[in-house]
Amino acid sequence: MVQDLRSKGLSAGCIIGEDDCEEMKSGVKKGSFQLVYFMPESMLLRKKYRKIISSELYQKRIRGLVIDEAHTVKKWGMSLRDTLMNLGEVRSIVPEGTPLMALTATATTALRHQLANILGMKNPESVILPPFEMFTSCTDSEVKNQIIASFTQAECTLRIVCATIAFGMGINCPNVRQVIHVGAPDDIESYIQETGRAGRDGLQANALLLKKSSLQHLDEDMKLYVSVRDCHRKLLFTKMEGYNSVAHFVPPSICCDYCMNLL
Repeated sequence: MVQDLRSKGLSAGCIIGEDDCEEMKSGVKKGSFQLVYFMPESMLLRKKYRKIISSELYQKRIRGLVIDEAHTVKKWGMSLRDTLMNLGEVRSIVPEGTPLMALTATATTALRHQLANILGMKNPESVILPPFEMFTSCTDSEVKNQIIASFTQAECTLRIVCATIAFGMGINCPNVRQVIHVGAPDDIESYIQETGRAGRDGLQANALLLKKSSLQHLDEDMKLYVSVRDCHRKLLFTKMEGYNSVAHFVPPSICCDYCMNLL
């Protein structure tokens, strides 16, 4: 994490334990870094680090406290790492009014209230970012660009895109793990194109088709695909040139729903 920040032009340091190199310890003490990562135990249990934070240098320059993976304050604080439950004490050694931000991807309403109490946060503002977006031909161009820019990043927080066929053409998202169709496309070619947006990084991916009761709009090949009691992968490949039963073989457990049910 420190290396990642440095690659972005930010100076960052970290204090993990007694094994930290002297250069790092010295840099933290001198206030050489824009961001400093502390393990909770270091900040709360080691007097020398509490002294550093209480120093005139830090009291003048500190701009905020951030607690990452904040849900562990409750999960671990009640068992192995009691120091986490005392993180609220950190506020007593920084200037009054220093902003405090707690980050987590898994906080229920009840947990948010517990975190606020543990950390001494009064009337905190909650910022909740949903992990999904909608992408259609009617979506604003600026929003489309934001979705594409986010979804094509390996570490994006966007996990699900509900989309029409408007999403996909000319877009390379290598680590898509699943494509779900609500209703079948009109033809096999479209289905192969659309499911082919998953697994472009070469890793296993899944395609799930939720068919509707009416199949009138489908061509004959697609009607066969959604109703056949045979290997769905084989049916798709045989519609394309170059199919080879040996070269395209995969274990039944990861082939298709029909093959899995044969196990």
